[in-house]
Amino acid sequence: MRVFRVTRAVILGGLFALSLSLNVATVAFNSVAVLVSGAYEAVTGAASVLGGLRRDADNKTKKIASMSDDLVAKNRRIASMSDDLEIRNRRMASMSDDLVVKDRRIAALSEDVALRNKQVVGLTDEVTELRQAKTLTYRGQRRLVGEAVGDTTTRVSRRIASAAARSAGSVAAEAIPVAGVAVVLGVTAWELKDACDTMQDLRELDLAFNPDTSLDPEVSEVCGRTVPSGEEVWQTVKSSPGKAWASAREHLPDLPELSMPELPEFSVPDINWRFWD
Repeated sequence: MRVFRVTRAVILGGLFALSLSLNVATVAFNSVAVLVSGAYEAVTGAASVLGGLRRDADNKTKKIASMSDDLVAKNRRIASMSDDLEIRNRRMASMSDDLVVKDRRIAALSEDVALRNKQVVGLTDEVTELRQAKTLTYRGQRRLVGEAVGDTTTRVSRRIASAAARSAGSVAAEAIPVAGVAVVLGVTAWELKDACDTMQDLRELDLAFNPDTSLDPEVSEVCGRTVPSGEEVWQTVKSSPGKAWASAREHLPDLPELSMPELPEFSVPDINWRFWD
């Protein structure tokens, strides 16, 4: 009986020591904890705490990896959007430079209008000096001096007002890449026509006061100018942009030096020139 008690005590003590050692090993060594957790789940069929934590950690790791991939994709999209924004900013800067050039062109036109107004004022002063001649032959008819001057002034003033409105109203359209060439050609054609008509009006008024005066060669020169086609302009710009810019600077000295890039292939819209005929 005593032997049985001793044996039981030894067995219980050994089991206690084994249990204590296993608990210590489980806490101290991760491999033991994993082994014990796997054995527990295999025997009981229930999830252990360590197994649940590992599966939760695996799920979170996968989720972090997925979020990292999404973040990389979003960063790539942001980089692509930044490149597009930079390209658009460059285009806006180029359009701004074009607008500056157009503003300078308008200023030059305004100076030309002021010069023409001075010419009209000069003719008006000449009429004042010749008040003794009450009538004269104007455009093939006998007219009063005031009527002849008033008719010429009205013609020129209306034409100048129309030209100023046309130039100011077409600036934005002229800045449109490629298609703006057609607008520039149209406006230029009207400017040439207005200049020719104005010089002819002044010529008629001059003939009324000086019937023996000869035709000014500049009238024929201005009225004989023609506007090139859109394809001709574009070909000139493509073949020799520097020469085209230098030619413009001869008439607009305020234009800056410009280094032209290589131009791509484009087609220019056709313009209906019937008004010029």
